[in-house]
Amino acid sequence: MDLRRCGNVAAHEKSNYGKFAAHAAEVDKLFQEEARWSWLVELTDAEAKKRYGEELFIAGLAVIKEPGKIRVVHDGTNGFHVNNRIRPKDQLRYPGAGEIRAMLREKKALG
Repeated sequence: MDLRRCGNVAAHEKSNYGKFAAHAAEVDKLFQEEARWSWLVELTDAEAKKRYGEELFIAGLAVIKEPGKIRVVHDGTNGFHVNNRIRPKDQLRYPGAGEIRAMLREKKALG
């Protein structure tokens, strides 16, 4: 797919892929549903720029049509590598079965 180029796109923003426009209404409906589930937050451009400043990066979107649904692809790799900037927060590490067995063996060995 070709990335639509737009002369007024900021350095931190990429245009959506060409076929995206044909599915804009479906994407809007999907995003509204995801907002109701608190999976995303809708902000105006001004609100986003105020909140994130120079840290605001907007990746291009593509739509993949699948039987009975669409899948939106956030292309954070094109241009400014948004995916490389993602840092998960609040990750918890839980021991797996092998680790639990090893701990139990050690505990048993200690008496």
